[in-house]
Amino acid sequence: MPKVSGWGRTIFSESRILHLPLSPNQDQGGNGRGAIPRGLGRSYGDSAQNSGGIVIDCRDLKKLSIDPSTGIASVGSGVTIAELELESLRFGYFPFVVPGTGQITIGGAIASDIHGKSHHRIGSFCDHVLELTMILANGDRRTTGPKDKKDSLFEATVGGLGLTGMVIEAKIQLMEVKSSLLNVNEVRVHNIEEMFKVLSEFDLQFHYTVAWLDLSSDCKGRGIVSGANFAEAAYSSISGRKTRFRTRKSRRFSFHFISKLGLINPLTVRLFNIFWFRKPLGKKEQYIQDYLHPLDRISNWNELFGKYGIVQYQFVIPYCNQHLIQTIIQVFATNHLSSPLSVLKSLGSQSQGLLGFPIQGWTLAIDFPANAKGLEKVLNEVDEMVCLAGGRVYLTKDSRISTDMVEKMYPNLDRWREAKRNFDPENYWKSDQSRRLNLC
Repeated sequence: MPKVSGWGRTIFSESRILHLPLSPNQDQGGNGRGAIPRGLGRSYGDSAQNSGGIVIDCRDLKKLSIDPSTGIASVGSGVTIAELELESLRFGYFPFVVPGTGQITIGGAIASDIHGKSHHRIGSFCDHVLELTMILANGDRRTTGPKDKKDSLFEATVGGLGLTGMVIEAKIQLMEVKSSLLNVNEVRVHNIEEMFKVLSEFDLQFHYTVAWLDLSSDCKGRGIVSGANFAEAAYSSISGRKTRFRTRKSRRFSFHFISKLGLINPLTVRLFNIFWFRKPLGKKEQYIQDYLHPLDRISNWNELFGKYGIVQYQFVIPYCNQHLIQTIIQVFATNHLSSPLSVLKSLGSQSQGLLGFPIQGWTLAIDFPANAKGLEKVLNEVDEMVCLAGGRVYLTKDSRISTDMVEKMYPNLDRWREAKRNFDPENYWKSDQSRRLNLC
């Protein structure tokens, strides 16, 4: 059986890979290990893995059509965010919510109820999903949506990690845009208090906001705050002519020779952070994909972290406990844990999903080399701090949190389990993560 892993490359498992459409005579029982749908494998941990069982590859579900009069897209679950973006722009639309990479599938976006740089204004991805078509464990085809009040299938599925059924298609409301360019403004800040202040101000001014945080700067929390709004359909300083929905075909680079070496260590991180903090800033114009998906130009950037892989640790805490961010930064610094990729954002409305990650508050995402000394012990300590503050860890990116922590962080877990039992009484849909965390 082939080996699969998440984007973090920390956990590998052997599974039977089935491709769609499934043949009627294919054994889909998984030897009691069940099955899990999988897209491009961009979840960091083991939520799309099923050791010894079946993994259903959904990448061939490529239906994609857009109604120009309504901006409603009918999208197969194997379509990527990047593909949806490019097709939407042809009609003057764009998805309301996109994550930091365009290389995830619509099915994965729904299973994680992804959020983006616009969450402070327009919520999560599934806040703009009008309808889902799914295959349930018994083989039934079912359509549901946020207006379907007869049961909890929709709220159990969005953010439900693929454990309630296989999404095969979705109807998604898109937003009208005037161009494919963004007007971007960047500001350098010198400590975490200034960062909170500027980021809060940017949230009022800009559709997209995000902050890069330098964890190696003696615990002060310096960094760069960025905000962006869609440009009007006018003269472009990039193309040198009038433009509306032009996009640039960015070249993608690959550095597979570094996968065994790893370039992320305390020295390179410190040098990168010094360079990045001091780079020229100001107002500029950018293609939307360049701003929203900057790392997509490197197809295998995860391999920069070496053969042991990445642990991306992302949590959210309520706004009233924002002082805890400074404490957590100090914990990482004291234990000599630093990262070139540390991103702070604000989240607005709570996810509709029973297992959805977003709540109102600040979310911090940090990439650590998986073999960093003392990492597991420190993250366990931070888990406790986040939990006591009323926060939670993002399960889509998790590969190591304890069952006890999940029970405390996700108050709707029992409601989700009840819905899961109603739609999957034999627990056919399962993953390595669901077993590890005793989710169902």
